[in-house]
Amino acid sequence: MSTSMNLRKILREAVDKQAAVGGVISAALGDFRKEALLQLIVAYYNESDVGASAVVAGRFGTDYLFFNGVERLAWLLLTVTEGFRLDPETREPTDKQSTMVRKATRELLEGRRKFQGAVSWLCSNKDPKPASSPRKLSKLLKEGKLEWGRYPNIDRTTEDFIRYFEIHGLKHLRIHASLQGGRLVLVPRCIHFVDLFCGFLLIECSGKKLSEMPIKVCLHCRQLFAPPKRAEFCTRTCQWKHYWTPERRRDDIYVRRLEQRAKECLGRRYGFSMKDLQSMLVSRKVSERLKRVETDWKDWPRMIDRISTLRASVGQK
Repeated sequence: MSTSMNLRKILREAVDKQAAVGGVISAALGDFRKEALLQLIVAYYNESDVGASAVVAGRFGTDYLFFNGVERLAWLLLTVTEGFRLDPETREPTDKQSTMVRKATRELLEGRRKFQGAVSWLCSNKDPKPASSPRKLSKLLKEGKLEWGRYPNIDRTTEDFIRYFEIHGLKHLRIHASLQGGRLVLVPRCIHFVDLFCGFLLIECSGKKLSEMPIKVCLHCRQLFAPPKRAEFCTRTCQWKHYWTPERRRDDIYVRRLEQRAKECLGRRYGFSMKDLQSMLVSRKVSERLKRVETDWKDWPRMIDRISTLRASVGQK
């Protein structure tokens, strides 16, 4: 058995599979840009309407704006997969279209919780633990029954999420060819509408770090968003609320009071002196509180600098 040959085979199969999925997604989208599909994914995850978008309207018109909620998303997905359009005169869906929209809406509602859980996992730090002992894993490896990165080399929960994307993003997504208007056209054939979402996410997120992914879950409100690089919050408001917790507010007020007292002592105002300042900063209560604040605020250099300045005022380090 040649390890190097097996490794080359594994890598070649992985590249071929990813290229095949990329072909399916490209055929499914046509000139429906990545930004537009991200908008659909974000709306589905966040249980919100697909907002008015020049990218979406430019490709499919404004028919989707005649719908609301999940029905709007269902119509757009049927537009991608079935070529849906409203009658130009009545501006109403046909009976058949209405039936298919209702069916698609039910499917999207029923599958949303699993999709949310899988995407939340995809956008989180991952450190899976083996589900079996090292001895058991070694035995399976010798028997050729161990697949790296899959159960039992990883825990069952992680395996379930990987399998979810594998089933919906790879196995359930297919290309169908047809001749339309004298042209050979490739269109997607999905068992479930989330298959298109999962296939797209597999291509966009494969092999990437969290900071490189096209979507993230906001650290504060837990909503999904398509961020600029390095962003961890969907809005500045969420960033502000995330950091300015009640505990941090109390810490900030506490340090401000110490800074005010230090100013009074250094200026010998109101009867205070350097001796009073030194006595205050070296006391056990104040010292322990400042150490705790430094730990909790380690990502805020400004706070660390303020505490360092306080200590330096009495010759502490």
